[in-house]
Order: sequence, then C-alpha cells, then structure tokens
Amino acid sequence: MALWKRRSDRQKEQLPKVPRYDVELGPGDAMLWLAAGQVDAGQVASAEDNFRQVMESGDAAAGPIGAFNLGILLERRGELTGAEDAYRRGLESGHPDVTAMCGINLGLLLKRRGDIQGAEECLQAAIETGHANHAPRAMVELGAVALENSRLEAAESAFRDALATGHPDEAHRATFHLGRVLVGRGDLDGGQECHQRILDAEPNEFTAGAHYSMGEIQAMRGETTAALQSYIAAEKLGDEQIKNLAHEAIRQLR
Repeated sequence: MALWKRRSDRQKEQLPKVPRYDVELGPGDAMLWLAAGQVDAGQVASAEDNFRQVMESGDAAAGPIGAFNLGILLERRGELTGAEDAYRRGLESGHPDVTAMCGINLGLLLKRRGDIQGAEECLQAAIETGHANHAPRAMVELGAVALENSRLEAAESAFRDALATGHPDEAHRATFHLGRVLVGRGDLDGGQECHQRILDAEPNEFTAGAHYSMGEIQAMRGETTAALQSYIAAEKLGDEQIKNLAHEAIRQLR
C-alpha cells in the first residue's frame, strides 16, 4: 500500500509577526523591527546579526523571538547546527508562544537529521506547553514521526490526541493521517470513515489524498468501479505526487 505523506515547503515558512506595543519600545523590540525590515529588504546577513544580538541580549520577551527568527534564517541557508542552537534557546526560554514554536521547528529539523528520539522529545515538549494552536500541531507532527517509523499504535494515539483538541486547522491533518494508520492496521471501516470525513468537509489540502486513500480501500475490497472513480478524482485534484500515484493506480486497475 502506497503511503502518501504530506510534504511541507519549509522555504516558504513565514517569520512570526513582531507584536505591536502601546508603550515605548525597548532595545530588543526595536532591533526585532529593524531585523524584520532587513529580511523584507533582502539584507539577510544583517538580519541574522541583529536577531542574534536580540537572542543573546537576555531580554526575556524579545530574546526568544530573536532566537526563533534566527533559527528560521539559518535553517533556510542550510546552517543546521546554528539553527538547532537557536531553536533550542527558544525552546528552553519558557516564552508563552516561542517555546512551542521552537519545539516544533527543532523537532522537524532533528527528524531530517535522523535523530528520531530527539525529534520526539522536542515535539513532546511543545505539546506540554498546552498552547492552543501549536500543541495540536505538535501532536500531529509527533504522530507523523511515529507513522514514518512504522509505529502505528503510537501514531494513532498522537493523531487521536490532536483530534480531541478540536483545533480547526489541525483536524484535517489528524483525520487524514489517522485514516492512513487505521488502513495500515487493517481497519478498513475506520480508515474509510476518516477519509469520508475529509471528503464531506469543504475542499482542503487533503481532499485529493482522501480520494486516493478511498480508492485504495475500495480496491482492497474488490470494488473496482468505485476505486477507479476515487482515483480519477484524486488525479484531477491532486498535486504532482498524488497525480502520479493515482495515474499508476488507474493503469493497474484497467
């Protein structure tokens, strides 16, 4: 069974908004604004220097934001050791927003480097912040790590935890991946129910993948006509990866 995995374009990740202040800006805040403007102007090296200064300033509010932003810029240009250090500083800062954000980014970076245990520890730390938005995302990412390493029970648990939060944006991701896990464990009914939920919702980034997965389930059951219809829908709606998978599945059924 082909296992489709959501791809993320890390190069398009946006720097966090610098918060508005109703009081006079401190030195760290002003430097964040300066560095953000330098990023917009393409002066990335200068922005890195300024984010690093903010990170190392000891400013409890601005420092972690500087660390997070520096981590993103360093990761973009492949300086992974420096990015890891910056993210780790943000993770350990206790900042109400940045801690979870750095936990997620550091977890994904470590996963790419093959440090699965480290990745899971960082994602778990992000979850434990209880952040309304970032903790559910970390749950889904933790489930994805488990899924990619064939630990289906752990993956199912993480995706169900994400669903239980009721987060509107992460619900589709969790539902889609939970469906893949259930199919992988032989629960075709459970998998079909998850993917049908995706198809019953407004069109979203997982709609094409859900059509493809439904086609797989239907093909396993010998429902060739229905499977072809699902694969055709996936080919029509999907990105290049889904189109190729669906095209090959259609070819084999015909």
